[in-house]
Amino acid sequence: VDGQELAYRDSQRFRARDVLFTDTEQPVRTLTTRLYFPNGQGHLIAERRELTLHEGQVRCGVVMDALMEGPTDESLLPLRPEGFAVLTVRLDEGTCYLNLPSSDTELLPDGEAAQQLLMQGIVNSLCAVSGVRQVQILQDGMMLARFGQIDVSQPLQPSQ
Repeated sequence: VDGQELAYRDSQRFRARDVLFTDTEQPVRTLTTRLYFPNGQGHLIAERRELTLHEGQVRCGVVMDALMEGPTDESLLPLRPEGFAVLTVRLDEGTCYLNLPSSDTELLPDGEAAQQLLMQGIVNSLCAVSGVRQVQILQDGMMLARFGQIDVSQPLQPSQ
């Protein structure tokens, strides 16, 4: 943690089982998952990916990093708007808390349908990770009622 406090922990004391000591360049494990990107017709398409986790990375954070990098399939489009950022990602009892900066609101695409596609791609991708049932969107660490035109007052569920 490089001397930084972890906001999601009640205690900053670590026990031996809380810490994994490895070389930060050496992969710790891989995660096979599905990431959802839009196609040219405005539908979300799953792209199967094998992601590598390194020391200090969490599964949901690696998924968000991969979403931010965009699809590898050239027939799919990037999900996120240029400049869209993530502050933190954490998983707690089946709910993934995705903390976005307030500046992301200005970057959202125009129209509720486009914003819904963005949010649903994020939620579907995060919920493809084992143990994630729903996603709660936060803005600068605070709960909010709406993110753009999307109701985020309750955790979001993956689409079927």
